[in-house]
Amino acid sequence: MKSSILLFLKYVIVSLLIAGIDYSIFWFSQLLFSNLLLRLLLSRSISIVVQYLLVNFKVFECKLPTSRTLPLFVGLVLLNGLVLDILIKWLGYLGIAQINAKVICELGLYLPNYWILGRWVFKKTKR
Repeated sequence: MKSSILLFLKYVIVSLLIAGIDYSIFWFSQLLFSNLLLRLLLSRSISIVVQYLLVNFKVFECKLPTSRTLPLFVGLVLLNGLVLDILIKWLGYLGIAQINAKVICELGLYLPNYWILGRWVFKKTKR
């Protein structure tokens, strides 16, 4: 139980760090680029790479090969984005502002993403 709590706390800390990286790159990139899509792609690309490395090696301490875990991680990120898009639009139709809908949806998907990462993407190997 104690190790599960520690594992989850490490995941929360990494998540906060990644959010900080993502938003910082997005904000500072406006000094170089005016194109919103370019800035979003830049900030997300860098933050996803850092997130993969930290979640894989520091949170779950996975020993599985990158050739197995990286495609699953990217697939989960893409699926998560699709689900977020659908849910945010649905909540928008119900009159909820996009930013509020985004927060609600991301909070709602946080624990399922953690569970999927631990059970399928970075499944513990026997030491």
